[in-house]
Amino acid sequence: MALGAQNARLRVDWDSLDYINGSTDIDSSLDLEELQKAIEKAEKLESKKSAYTPFSWKVLTESIKTAKEIKASSLATQEMADSQVKAMEASIDALVKVADDSTLSNLSSVLMEAYLAEESDYSINAWKELERARTFAEGIQEADHVTEGMVKQAVLSLTAAIDRTGGGSGKDEDGLSTSVLERLIRLAEKETEGNYT
Repeated sequence: MALGAQNARLRVDWDSLDYINGSTDIDSSLDLEELQKAIEKAEKLESKKSAYTPFSWKVLTESIKTAKEIKASSLATQEMADSQVKAMEASIDALVKVADDSTLSNLSSVLMEAYLAEESDYSINAWKELERARTFAEGIQEADHVTEGMVKQAVLSLTAAIDRTGGGSGKDEDGLSTSVLERLIRLAEKETEGNYT
């Protein structure tokens, strides 16, 4: 033995060695059918990617990646596969929808009604509440990646604030407040008068 040489013992974990060498041997006792179904279900959502917030989509993408790694691993256990199926289902359930055009249009309609409100129809506190709700709704309209939940909350806040009017008149058969219709008519008349001068 040469000067400074040391004896060493080598212990080999053959399962790890196969994995490192790129072996695709998978324990045939594993039932990966449910995992494959979960992967396919998640991948079918790819065409609807833009309907969800980027963050919630990223969580799903990471879950798919992990599921594929488990499926390809010779070290995978049934418990790992079953847990990942649950994680995939949770990732799909946790997808957060971005507000669509009809939801945003509804917000715009209610916001228009809030713009047409007259301060004299409200108590001081009710007017402040309407202004807060209007400011919140404006922020939602200008934000990126707005969710349906955010828009619904803004609509609810605005509607509640608008309904706090003290001298509100009834609603016509279309469900619109007659005072709102009167204000729209006045705005249209002013617009028409401005076109003739």
